[in-house]
Amino acid sequence: MDQRPLALAVLLAAAAAAGCADNRVTVEIKGRAAPQDVTTCKYSSTGDFLLGPGTMDVSAAAPTYSAVLYIKNNAVDPATSTPGAVTDSKAWRALAAKVRVNPSSYVGDFAPSPPLLGYSAENVLPMDGMTTPPDGASAQFADLIGSAVGAQLKGLVAAGAKANVVLGVTLQGQTLDGTKVDTGEWYMGLEVCNGCLAGMTCTAPAVLTPSCFGLFQDPNPYCK
Repeated sequence: MDQRPLALAVLLAAAAAAGCADNRVTVEIKGRAAPQDVTTCKYSSTGDFLLGPGTMDVSAAAPTYSAVLYIKNNAVDPATSTPGAVTDSKAWRALAAKVRVNPSSYVGDFAPSPPLLGYSAENVLPMDGMTTPPDGASAQFADLIGSAVGAQLKGLVAAGAKANVVLGVTLQGQTLDGTKVDTGEWYMGLEVCNGCLAGMTCTAPAVLTPSCFGLFQDPNPYCK
């Protein structure tokens, strides 16, 4: 019996297994992080999730939207399996966030009801280069909507009105050994309003206080 096809299959399987550390699911976005305390804005990689859609108030002079995201790096450090390997070579460094507003893949596949805002766009915004260790997790800050897209959204939502969009977020980066690794696209709902947060008031002597990202997005401002 010719053993070559079997041997080839084994080699291909081994190659696939060896290559899986660098595919697009090696690093994943797990969700939005909730601050441990909105007054100090400290985040932990093992903290709580912010559930439900985000909120962005476009009544700001230059509306933008940012978030802290939980990242999981599923890569294995070769130092754990190969003697003499470079420690943490599979640590992953975040370089940029590519964000699609109302991506066609989501809108076409899911047909949201009620309909989303009739608008689509894409921006790529730099990240701070923070790393996530192999087989580890982190909480990373990311700008998701820049001022250019924010200004366009501002022009589409009238004062006092609200609309919904979906963000398709892909984080782009590389491992410390130079391998390019991006996350898969992660979807997040976002309510876009015009005046819903800046219009909040507090009972004196308390005053309206910005939370981690200012007055115009979640986590919501609070009275202090």
